[in-house]
Amino acid sequence: MVEVERLGFTVLCSGESRDGTATIGPNVNIIFIHGLRGHPRRTWECATIPLSAEPSSANKPKRRSIFKLLKTSKSRGEKSPERHVPENSASAQTVYWPYDLIPAIIPNARILTYGYNSDVIGGIFSAQNKNSILQHGNDLMVKLERAVQNEKPIIFLAHSLGGIVLKNALHRCQESMDPKFSKVVDRVDTVMFFGTPHRGSDIASWGRIASNIANAALQDTNGSLLTDLQVDSQILDLIHDDFLKVLHKKNIKIHSFQEGRGLIGVKGFSGKVVEDFSSKIGYSLEVLETIDANHMEMIRFDGPKNAGFREVSAALAGYVKSVSEQVFAGETYEPYTYLNNFYIVNYAENLSRVSVRHPNTCTWLPANETFDRWLYGKGPTMCWLHGFPGRGKSVIAKYVIESLQQGNSDFLRKPLARNPFVAYFICYDQDEARKSPRNVLRSIIYQLLAEKPGFAQALNKKYPVITSFHTDSVEFLWDILGLVVSSMRSQPLIIVIDAFDELTKDLWISFLEGIMKFLVSHAAQVKIFVTSRTEPVIENYFSSFDISDIVIDDESNREDVAAYLSETVHRYAVENSFDTVMRDTILHEIQSRADGMFLWATLAWEHFKDGVGSWTKARVRQKLSELQRLPPGLDSLYHLLLLKVDQRLQDELFELLLWLITTLRPLSLSELSTCLTLNTRPHSSKDIDAKLSLKAFIKRTLPHLVKVNQQDVVALVHQSFKDFLLQVKHFQFQGSQATNTFFVDVSEANCRVAADCLAYLALDDIWMVSPEDTSFDSTTHNLKEIEKFVFAEYAMYHWARHLTQIDDSHEVWIQFKRVLRNPRT
Repeated sequence: MVEVERLGFTVLCSGESRDGTATIGPNVNIIFIHGLRGHPRRTWECATIPLSAEPSSANKPKRRSIFKLLKTSKSRGEKSPERHVPENSASAQTVYWPYDLIPAIIPNARILTYGYNSDVIGGIFSAQNKNSILQHGNDLMVKLERAVQNEKPIIFLAHSLGGIVLKNALHRCQESMDPKFSKVVDRVDTVMFFGTPHRGSDIASWGRIASNIANAALQDTNGSLLTDLQVDSQILDLIHDDFLKVLHKKNIKIHSFQEGRGLIGVKGFSGKVVEDFSSKIGYSLEVLETIDANHMEMIRFDGPKNAGFREVSAALAGYVKSVSEQVFAGETYEPYTYLNNFYIVNYAENLSRVSVRHPNTCTWLPANETFDRWLYGKGPTMCWLHGFPGRGKSVIAKYVIESLQQGNSDFLRKPLARNPFVAYFICYDQDEARKSPRNVLRSIIYQLLAEKPGFAQALNKKYPVITSFHTDSVEFLWDILGLVVSSMRSQPLIIVIDAFDELTKDLWISFLEGIMKFLVSHAAQVKIFVTSRTEPVIENYFSSFDISDIVIDDESNREDVAAYLSETVHRYAVENSFDTVMRDTILHEIQSRADGMFLWATLAWEHFKDGVGSWTKARVRQKLSELQRLPPGLDSLYHLLLLKVDQRLQDELFELLLWLITTLRPLSLSELSTCLTLNTRPHSSKDIDAKLSLKAFIKRTLPHLVKVNQQDVVALVHQSFKDFLLQVKHFQFQGSQATNTFFVDVSEANCRVAADCLAYLALDDIWMVSPEDTSFDSTTHNLKEIEKFVFAEYAMYHWARHLTQIDDSHEVWIQFKRVLRNPRT
């Protein structure tokens, strides 16, 4: 039995073999990284029970109370050995599968396991701590470079917290100025995550996720349970975002294994340690798979016949088979040289922000005859799914994308002839980068070439060099996409474009013309699935073509809304001791008024729960009465929710909404906190009194209409709310005509934003030269200095775009003159 070092790397198998007198080296490095309070051996080790052994009452696992654990934990001072684990005695029957099982399946692999001190839980989830994830990430980067100097590709298997440490280490390698570290990340072929928490959410914060992991680890080692960990959520979110950047620059395969069972056996703690939403990265090329075990047992296998081991080893063997190669037609391809010229948005992150389909919803789509004929090549290759606002079109698009990528058997009525490559784009009216047809094409091309550099074969022949001249031209991009498809040979391509109507309206027809022309040229290989509102312009255009036309009908949506509400309200009713009459009345009132609109139903349900600490029967009756007075239709509901905001806060709220619907990309909290004060016309940055509690203000006023994501970026929850603010001056409300007091005039709003951008650029100190400079270099110094000003980037690059939307720009030119008068400008 091999000795395993407690800290650092241990080589379990050299991967070398003999061919006569010659020694053949390994063709791949496989590295195992444990999680919190884990061990480079024990984490991956499973105890086996002899077949003759009969379980007795003494051997049965006992449920342990949280209170007993807390009481006894202080007396436990056990420490892990600092150096190595001695050989097992003959009586201790265990399977250490990285050592005992993997070499037999993958004989030419150099297998290593890595250990680090993750026993001290306090401070590990914080930034300023010697035992933090950041420190472990740095240590792994340094030791990894020394451990794998054989220039062979690398495959990682990381459990739980180990995945976060690995993500940080790989980002550090990529950003390092030392080429010996940057070369390491170039060799990473695959990362297999096991129960790694990638994301927190409003439902399960990073604090809760971290506590779950710590409690699972402590329970596994008879330690005490924790309920309050100090967690720097911004650092954890940043590690995730940084790793996504690594993925978009490198052709790294991701395989995420999720735990199939909750952790049981400890009173007061149950359920999955890392929920499914958190244990997936949200990367377009990610493979998701479930292991039927809990968080701790999902990486412990008692033999080659273990179901979990068969799944993991099959996936690992598949990656090793094609490791370090992008194989196409028997040739090996390096990453495409000009790949980053096509990068425009984080498409995977955009998809992850779309709500996940609720169980038992959207099942009507795979059963739809038109969709079925489109999918299996018996109908038109252009599929248009459309309906009125708030019907869940983006959720359906995400369902289609992920089901096709993962080969979901519940979605696919029968196997496809060949697995398609699925590329997609989520359009978004509130972000300038996501409302351009050109950027849709760039992103589709990027996705294809990122995963399969061999698809650039024909492209390289026609365009040996790609510059902005090519990527800025829609005509060139269509040609490039055609060349890429021609290099795919017979592999099918499915393109999904969600929220087509949120692209710039003036470009709809030209883009549709390009799509239909492209489909004619590649009808045997390409299918396109588009979702949008039922817009007359789009409908009229498609009327001249034979397409797969799917309308989201009221009946299907009512069934989906009913399924969503039934499960959601039922669970809430049980948790809050509502009787069946209360529950059924709530369900009836929301369902009957929602009229098949998911968004309306969601807003009404959240409105019902708002402002309640503890429920009484009288409080339920009061809330039901409010529910019964909610008006049908989204416009009327938006109006009511806005009117309910405290009158004293409405002017401030209007200013916030004006900025949210006018800016050309979503702003961060810090940017918004600054720009909302610019109407006071400060002379220098010291005069800016930024909003200190903007996030709390949003939560207090419109928590369900304005969202703040994990990166503190602020946006409206739905395009229909923006339309209400921009387009609806008068509407029917409770039987009479009402005036939208929050109506925003587009020209006036752009005038205001342009003027504020220029006012910011006119600050006395924004172009100031630092004292140590004796000269002024306008090409380098300005941009370097301006990074200190949070709103500078937006103001510099977008003020002119706002000017183009203005009718009367008198105020803007006053501010423009101020900028020009500044000698540093």
